Amino acid sequence: MKSNPILNALTTRASMVNTPELTRSGCPNHSENLHNGYRFMDSDAVGYFGLFDDTNFKDTYFAKSVTSKYTVFDLPYTGDAGLENKISSVALAYEATDKDVCAVLTLWEDGSYNFGDIYRKSHRISLIATPSHPHVWHSNLKNVPCLNSSQSWNDRISSCSFHFGILGTSFKDY
Repeated sequence: MKSNPILNALTTRASMVNTPELTRSGCPNHSENLHNGYRFMDSDAVGYFGLFDDTNFKDTYFAKSVTSKYTVFDLPYTGDAGLENKISSVALAYEATDKDVCAVLTLWEDGSYNFGDIYRKSHRISLIATPSHPHVWHSNLKNVPCLNSSQSWNDRISSCSFHFGILGTSFKDY
């Protein structure tokens, strides 16, 4: 593993990560949502994501509450929401009770999902909220490195996609 530079970088970065926003103990509950990234989440939502122009979930935002696990939501140009290359904080939630399902938010650096870049020259990152970790957020994307780049994910996101996925190791029930 250490001979592969990409895997070595992932291992090194993973061992350096020790921020409260990545631990379950730092996860906000609904009564604390007034001043964070979840304040726009509907009470009947099974999934949610929020994109914010400024750090700590401030300024211009785009938030989407999802009430069905069969929903897919795509935003091909964050500029349509006034957020083209301006996103500095993100929040994702999975509020359903199904233990085999997760919420996935994929963020791309270019509009239209990297324009179908089959050569993977452009960057993307996926956030996954699970039943055991239902709230995933980054209040300052300057602290989130973009692999194979000297930059962070701050002010870099131009498109996004939200969907639900299957967590289980066996598909016999599906």
